[in-house]
Amino acid sequence: MAITYTPATNFGAKDSLPTNDPAKVIKGSEFTTEFAAIQSSFNLAAPTASPTFTGTSTFDNIAATGTVTLSTVDINGGTIDGVTLATSDVTVGAGKTLDVSAGTLTLANDQISGDSVEGGTIGSITITSADINGGSLDAVTIGAATAAEGTFTTVAAGALTVNTDTLYVDSGTSRVGIENAAPSYTLEVTGEAVATQGMPYIAESGTSRTLASSDIGNYIRCTNAAATTVTIPPNASVTIPTGAEVIIFQAGAGQVTIAAGAGVTLNSKEGNLKISAQYAAATCKKVATDTWDVIGDLSA
Repeated sequence: MAITYTPATNFGAKDSLPTNDPAKVIKGSEFTTEFAAIQSSFNLAAPTASPTFTGTSTFDNIAATGTVTLSTVDINGGTIDGVTLATSDVTVGAGKTLDVSAGTLTLANDQISGDSVEGGTIGSITITSADINGGSLDAVTIGAATAAEGTFTTVAAGALTVNTDTLYVDSGTSRVGIENAAPSYTLEVTGEAVATQGMPYIAESGTSRTLASSDIGNYIRCTNAAATTVTIPPNASVTIPTGAEVIIFQAGAGQVTIAAGAGVTLNSKEGNLKISAQYAAATCKKVATDTWDVIGDLSA
């Protein structure tokens, strides 16, 4: 730091004065004034031990050993190496960017606060809870090592394709294709379709049963030795969709009769509605609101 001092007395000028000139005399008060000014100038300099600087100071190069404490610092260039931030936070100002693209930013577990990471590439990360409301996930495997569980809500404005045409959902036509990317029907399967579960069956040991909506698609096996009646109810009392089918099998000695509920029409060959003998069967298919076709081994 430079020390600024301006002399109050020009002692050199006294040398050219005549001998008898009173101004030629150097007075003690002049020495006192000069020394006091010099002392004041030195008082403004930073001491060697624990120097303190105020105002704006400019240094070309600083070499420091030990601990340097800076309460407020504005660094606009250069390089900071080997620094550990231990007791305080580092804040990046609004609209500013912390750029670590040329190197690697290493964080301990659970050290990212806030709710967003924008842009860039994350090589490997474990997220226990995520709410993704935009963007895209490419080449992602869910549950690669262990079984994947989760709740997924999908709202798709267009078609949904899973693994090319393995599963295709056309939202425009409300059709689903399996191994078919252009289904012509509500569900169209190209290739073999095998139901490993098969048709479920219901064991009916009583002598009277009225079809319920839960009977649809079932195989009803009647086992009673006495005559048994299976009634098809009107749609107003039991709602069953058109196209539904039920198979009724007579396993017992008691003959099974298929009866129509109030307002129900049953169509069968020659009006026969009784299963002809033990181990014979009939299929009932709903073709309209209260109209069913009955097909099978029937007798009067």
